[in-house]
Amino acid sequence: MIRRLLNHAHQAQYGTLFFELVVVVIGILFALSIDDWRQEREELEQEHEYLVAIKADLQEDLRMFDERIFPEIKMRLEKSKQLGQVTPESVPESLEAQRMFVDDIGRAGFMNTYRPRRNAMDDMLATGNLRLLSNRQLRLDLLGYYDKVEQMQPYDDWGRKLIWENFRNEFTGFIPLDAVHMRAQNREAAPRESFVAIVQNEIFQRGLLNVRGMAEWQQQRYKGIYDEVSRLIEIVDEEISRK
Repeated sequence: MIRRLLNHAHQAQYGTLFFELVVVVIGILFALSIDDWRQEREELEQEHEYLVAIKADLQEDLRMFDERIFPEIKMRLEKSKQLGQVTPESVPESLEAQRMFVDDIGRAGFMNTYRPRRNAMDDMLATGNLRLLSNRQLRLDLLGYYDKVEQMQPYDDWGRKLIWENFRNEFTGFIPLDAVHMRAQNREAAPRESFVAIVQNEIFQRGLLNVRGMAEWQQQRYKGIYDEVSRLIEIVDEEISRK
């Protein structure tokens, strides 16, 4: 092609030269447009795949809230309230009642912390593909959601240490309650005085207040996160339906 153009130019066939130059330029532009179209289609398919993956991650977050986080918070509130109503006069005396009392301490202090599933977001950040989400506001909202949760994780970890280690483990690990923990038959109930000492213990009562306070704080905060996740799923659904 180049040789033919040079030959036309050498022979001063400028009309033919111009025509063939136009043909070459059009061919190049057409090839580039085909490449751009193909790349655009590939990126649209990638965006759709990411949107589906984001939705799956967010739905998993809601499932965790519904099946684990909120039921556990409710359990901590109920058990801490029940334990707070036990007085020195009403402490458990039978082995079965004592075991239930100790189990309730464990349930009141049972605290998992929320960790969102962010597989799609981490992949997009690692590969630089966050740009593929054409909805700029959705990108900002997703980043804001994960950033907000991450910023609160140290407080959740602190609360878990406070409730799990300083309350649950301490008061279910009293040496006088060894017999209550063991499930072997023919065990006798622990001395009643051991449970009176627990109920009257200032640290125990303060621990119950910490359990309730932490549960109520988490319940309110997680409700806000739950609503935000639900809103994000609606937006992602709308984006998927457009693709």
